[in-house]
Amino acid sequence: MKTLNISIKLDWVYVIHSSKIPSCAPSQQQIKLASDKISLSKLWVNPYSGLKTRRCEEVLPALQNMQEAVLITRAKAQKSVA
Repeated sequence: MKTLNISIKLDWVYVIHSSKIPSCAPSQQQIKLASDKISLSKLWVNPYSGLKTRRCEEVLPALQNMQEAVLITRAKAQKSVA
């Protein structure tokens, strides 16, 4: 097993404790920053803990935007390989 010494400074893609519902674009930017240092095949985008503290009306749109950002990023990466 290899140990990697990687230092990446990223803001959160999505902080569930915030009442702000981020659009897709900021999430894409954060994923892109991370994917410049870590292969997309090894990069995980997970919602920060705290899902139980918000109502569905607040959480679902934000998670859908985060999912869209991941799908767009993956599609762009596949096009650049092809």
